[in-house]
Amino acid sequence: MVGSPAFISYAGITFSPDNEMVYYVLWKPGQKASALYRVPVMGGASERLRENVDSPVTFSPDGKRFAFVREACDQSTILEADVDSGAERKLASRTLPQVLDYPAWSPDGRTIAATTYDSSTEKSTGSDARIILIQSADGRERAVSDHTRGWVSQLAYIGNMRGFVVSAF
Repeated sequence: MVGSPAFISYAGITFSPDNEMVYYVLWKPGQKASALYRVPVMGGASERLRENVDSPVTFSPDGKRFAFVREACDQSTILEADVDSGAERKLASRTLPQVLDYPAWSPDGRTIAATTYDSSTEKSTGSDARIILIQSADGRERAVSDHTRGWVSQLAYIGNMRGFVVSAF
């Protein structure tokens, strides 16, 4: 039996560091919040892991931790979570309308790059997103540069850590 079409929104697809699992964020009408799921690459049932995940996840190089964005009524926060225990730790936060998005863990495991922008100034030409670096150990932040991009929809480190690949305009 085929069901009726439904509006479903996916926010990011991420492979686990061992390439055995695919992690994705899903929002369905009627749900209070989006949720993080994982499914084996070779097929099988999806497993719901946690609620209130509002960005693609990014994994530490050892695969033991992941980072993501959580949006609350007045906060945009990047959290780090332990894969096994689920314990969370806040790394960086902004008061809305400032937003954090698209975290990307560095290959050396020391920093997480992310974008930040003011959602109240979004326009058809973009949001003036900036890239920042957040130290995983202590949450210290620094801007990569003063340069802004209209829209950023994905961010990844280059393996040698000499730069980023950015899907932006």
